[in-house]
Amino acid sequence: MFARLKRNPICYLAMRMWQFGKERRKTIVITMCGSLLAMAAWLSIPLVMARFINQAQQAASNDALFECAFLLALSVAIGVVAWMFHGPSRVTEIVTSVLVRRNLQLGLLRKVTALPMKWHTGHHSGETIDRVGRAGSALSEFADASFMVLQLSGRLVGAMVMMSIFMPEAGVIVAVSTIVSVVVIVAF
Repeated sequence: MFARLKRNPICYLAMRMWQFGKERRKTIVITMCGSLLAMAAWLSIPLVMARFINQAQQAASNDALFECAFLLALSVAIGVVAWMFHGPSRVTEIVTSVLVRRNLQLGLLRKVTALPMKWHTGHHSGETIDRVGRAGSALSEFADASFMVLQLSGRLVGAMVMMSIFMPEAGVIVAVSTIVSVVVIVAF
């Protein structure tokens, strides 16, 4: 199972990002935590809005307009807090992607320059430079967009948790079908 995970493109790129981002590993973890906290905040907005709608429907009968206003302000505040986590984590993610690209390209350059002259005469330097550049660009783009993997995973897990809170049977069905889907995708 772990061998298949290592062959999985997302896992492979994540391992390489970790390898070539060695000076910023702490920052990578903090960035991911910031993205997860932002996702958790965004996932709480529908709950607040559901309470707002419930209160708004009852406001005509029991003068609950103050609570309606509070819930609206809370949903805006949650959005601001989410962006306070998401914004800085995106900026550090971009800076980390540039560093990861540089480290990968320097590492590959060291390996290429250490090869014997016989290898260099048999391989075109432009092709080698192009391959190093493409490898650096691919890993940099992944490092720059790694929040998307976290965001999609966070939405999936968050939706399953919300589903389990409100309707446990449906939550179990969604969890089982998700696990089966992931196993099938990883296996094949």
